[in-house]
Amino acid sequence: MNASEVYLNIHTNRYPQGEIRGFMVAAPIPEPATWGMLGMGLASLGMMARRRRAQAPDS
Repeated sequence: MNASEVYLNIHTNRYPQGEIRGFMVAAPIPEPATWGMLGMGLASLGMMARRRRAQAPDS
């Protein structure tokens, strides 16, 4: 499965030749550092948006 060479073919009574066909691909799992960087980026975007709202003059 790691080499993306697993073939899936599901047979039923209605479709004896197979109705769902395709290669299964193993999705990579992100490293913890990737999740940490995503969290830090989202937090900094939130802080910038909050700061802009606080500095905006009331109209």
